[in-house]
Amino acid sequence: MDARVLAVDDDNGVRQLLVRLGQRLGLRVELASDGREALTKFQAHPRVFMSGYTSQDVLRRTGNAPGVRMLDKPFRWRRSRG
Repeated sequence: MDARVLAVDDDNGVRQLLVRLGQRLGLRVELASDGREALTKFQAHPRVFMSGYTSQDVLRRTGNAPGVRMLDKPFRWRRSRG
């Protein structure tokens, strides 16, 4: 499975943390430091991203592009026992 998340944050420390968390979950994390960079990356691969904005706001701004999934911040995850 090619699970990819586009994480946008202006803080480099937060971006690096998101990469490490994503790797633990088996995700490939694409990073952007601002909105302009994020839009460029989103247009190249319009599938999954995470935002501090609400899902409704982001999906509205992306024109409800098909296949887009949102991971709202803040988020929690549970490590599966398997």
